[in-house]
Amino acid sequence: MKLLVITNLYPPLHAGTFDVRCETVVNRLVERGHEAIVLTSSYGMKEGQRSAGVERRLRLNGVFGQNLVTARGELQAMEAHNHTVLRELIQRWKPELVYVWSLHGIGKSILTSLSDANCALVFDIADHWLDTGLRHDPWLRFWNSERVSITDTVVRRGLELSGQRNRIDREAPTRLRAGVDRLPEVFDRDASGSAETARVVQGIPPGSVCFCSHSVRAAAEAAGFAIKDAVVIHPGVRTDYFTGEVKPSGNRKCRLVLAAELTRECGALTALDALDLARQQGSECVLTIVGRGSSDYISQLRSKVIAAKLPVEFASVPDLSRDLLPVFREHDIFLHTSEWDEPYISVALQAMACGLPVIASTAGAASDVFSHGETALTYSAGSAEELAGCILRMERDTQIRAVLAEAGRLSVAAQFDESGVIDRIEKFLRAASLMETKV
Repeated sequence: MKLLVITNLYPPLHAGTFDVRCETVVNRLVERGHEAIVLTSSYGMKEGQRSAGVERRLRLNGVFGQNLVTARGELQAMEAHNHTVLRELIQRWKPELVYVWSLHGIGKSILTSLSDANCALVFDIADHWLDTGLRHDPWLRFWNSERVSITDTVVRRGLELSGQRNRIDREAPTRLRAGVDRLPEVFDRDASGSAETARVVQGIPPGSVCFCSHSVRAAAEAAGFAIKDAVVIHPGVRTDYFTGEVKPSGNRKCRLVLAAELTRECGALTALDALDLARQQGSECVLTIVGRGSSDYISQLRSKVIAAKLPVEFASVPDLSRDLLPVFREHDIFLHTSEWDEPYISVALQAMACGLPVIASTAGAASDVFSHGETALTYSAGSAEELAGCILRMERDTQIRAVLAEAGRLSVAAQFDESGVIDRIEKFLRAASLMETKV
């Protein structure tokens, strides 16, 4: 197949998110004989750039440290630019299938041009650009919400009566459904929507969506986007690289490791509180925290370590998605302490593939991956007391540690092996392409 891949960020230029899934999938598909070109943003660059296989020409708005543009003139210019770039590339590349990844920070009106592309369309949704991002889109809200200011109402009405909205539509679409001026069911609701919401967005046809986890799919459905025939395809792990045997218990102190982007939602502070509680009950575990992130939050973590005299070290690696193998081999237990609606789990799966037993919070996509007492010990996100109990149990019960480690390793090999995941993705893309051909 000839693929046009659209995403907001693409390595090596990223915003500290360390998400390399898109690059990995594209590379594997190319290795299997498919052709692909990636259209992404010019984030991190002064101006757009074209190179072999990647065009960095889209403009982002209000994400990754950028100011949110809300002035109508600037928004219109930004939207028109992105539509022009997309349409020009589709005309030049003539893809059989457009493969859309994250539209976080990209104007959602681009869905209109995608629906007009006259080729198969697939969405790989691994963040919340659909369930929350769409209704907050500043350009589409101006045109589709009934709750705009009096000034905006007057301006908008004038543009419509004069016929200028229809002219603007040709360069920077203002409607997500042809002939419909307002979509209050999308743009004027709160956290939830009706089952009809998905039907008003023409750019997302039935059978075109795969979610990275049941958690993200549930969030979309709660927002009203119960997309027909949507499937779940979890991210994969390179089990040929991330591999290791279950470690013998030995007599040394258990070495815990937590690896994450260090922000308040990562749960590292809860881990420190739990370690403190566990040590008060006789634990001799030591902890390594690996990652980079918010300087204020890291300072708070370090202050807690000093005040409580905890045996904790801080470390970093260039890329949390790729460079943790040596870290896993130096530790005995992995802590997944996320306290937000995390779309998917990757680092913990890598640790499991390397033979480490896992203690995991139940937030976000963790419920897709971990089964308490079978593949991990789980606890309520944010509960230092429950986490401390899990640490003590894992430290003292060498048998459960070995059983969970082996079960976790086998689970990753059976369900999350990268090669098998690419098989499922390729099958889904072919099915979407055939569906478009039949239509």
